[in-house]
Amino acid sequence: MVVRKTITIYGNSLILAGLEASLRSQDTFSVLHVTPGQGNTLANADILTGMIIYDAQETNTNQFSPWLINSPHLILVGLDNLHNQINVFHSESHRVMAVGDVFRLILQIAGLGTGAVQSPSSGEETKP
Repeated sequence: MVVRKTITIYGNSLILAGLEASLRSQDTFSVLHVTPGQGNTLANADILTGMIIYDAQETNTNQFSPWLINSPHLILVGLDNLHNQINVFHSESHRVMAVGDVFRLILQIAGLGTGAVQSPSSGEETKP
């Protein structure tokens, strides 16, 4: 049995309708449609481990924060037709035990290396 990625279309805009039709023509995805405010829920496990695509001009994205925090594999894709761009959000969680862990993690996420700090006097790298 082939496991298909679940993609949820969240909203009813014309751009989402066109995208939904295209996605449904593929056997690669399981496509669900949710109409905001109609009593539909996004608590379904398949939805919260897949991808939610929404129209950035019509959707209040504040509601997505708890889903990203509680569902680390969820990917949000906002179609922003006004600015001709797509915004992609996903969550990532890391366990930190000390301030040094936070510092190293910030440097790593920022693409500045492993978080090792170079000593100004010796030029040697040390861990904070």
